[in-house]
Amino acid sequence: MVSDKGIEDAIATRELSFKKDDGSEETVVVRIGKPVRNKNGEDWECAYEIASDMNRTTHEMMGIDSIQALFLTSGVIDVALNHWEKNTKGSSTF
Repeated sequence: MVSDKGIEDAIATRELSFKKDDGSEETVVVRIGKPVRNKNGEDWECAYEIASDMNRTTHEMMGIDSIQALFLTSGVIDVALNHWEKNTKGSSTF
């Protein structure tokens, strides 16, 4: 579940160190929410959040069951982090 404060009921969290090309650094936190049934009651959704002091993005991935929603979420997080790195001209490390 996602609120205006971010992910509720996070089942996984990871902190990354993000270093911009200008040498500045910040912590980026990735959170994965607990898969839940969506509004139609047939499919599942799994929210994820990528947040730092300067930016926060929250989305949901859909699946036909909770495992698929979680699996798709883990895959899209890697793509989202790569996009973030390109847009902010930096790199993250675990």
